Amino acid sequence: QIRLTSISGSKPPYSFSLNDSFHFQNDKTFSSLFGRYYTLFVRDSARCINRFDSILVERKGCGVFIPTAFSPNDDGINDEFKIFAPPNYIKTIKSYRIFSRWGNLVYESPNKNVPFDTFTDWWNGFGNNQKRRSLTSDVFVYSIEVDYFEPFKLFGETHLKGDVTLMLGR
Repeated sequence: QIRLTSISGSKPPYSFSLNDSFHFQNDKTFSSLFGRYYTLFVRDSARCINRFDSILVERKGCGVFIPTAFSPNDDGINDEFKIFAPPNYIKTIKSYRIFSRWGNLVYESPNKNVPFDTFTDWWNGFGNNQKRRSLTSDVFVYSIEVDYFEPFKLFGETHLKGDVTLMLGR
């Protein structure tokens, strides 16, 4: 949440906008924000607009959601290891790779630098170029390089890494 507590200069009444200079509100509070950098615009009674950059909202657990497990059993629920992000948050998936716990490459997206909203190369539990499943339930390591949209760049991070559990039924 961003709450403006003190405004000086120019003449009130003031109106406020985050990230664009077109959609203003009179309320000094902005709620339900994602963790990222914001640009604040303040418009005075003469309709003059001042811009303030680099307001960082930090929210743990917001932004990109990466599941810790998935179950590719063709039930239509969690059948792929897919990451989730708000609209216009991640610009591009630069690379998407899955490794065994011993560091062997198990899966790699055949496409590089794909816009996030059109990326379809999510891992489905098969190894690269395999027609049948040769992997077993286990913990795998992911390495996903992404480009954020400029206003969303948080601390310059562009590399998502961690582990995911592949859960196969018997």
